[in-house]
Amino acid sequence: MFLVGEMLGAIGLVLGSLLAAGLVCWMATSVADRLHHHNWAGFFVLAILAATLLAGLAHSDFIKLGLTYGVFGALALILASRMNKGSSNHPNQDNK
Repeated sequence: MFLVGEMLGAIGLVLGSLLAAGLVCWMATSVADRLHHHNWAGFFVLAILAATLLAGLAHSDFIKLGLTYGVFGALALILASRMNKGSSNHPNQDNK
C-alpha cells in the first residue's frame, strides 16, 4: 500500500507541475496578446521563472519540476513565435 501511495504522489507531482507550468505559459500568452506583442510570451515566462529562482522559492520538488517544465514551455513559445513571424495577417501589412 505504501508503494501505491508513493506512485500516486509522484504522478500527482508530475501532472500538477505540468499543469502549473502550462497555466503560467497560458497567462503569459494572454498578457502578450493584450499588449499586442505576441512574441514576448516566451520572455515573460522566462522572467517569471528567473524571479522565482532569484526569490529563493525553488525548495520543493513541485517548484523545481514546474520550473523545468516552464523552461521547455518558454522555449516552445519562443520557437512558435519565430515560426509565425512571417505569416502575420495584419491589415496594414503589404502583401508582396
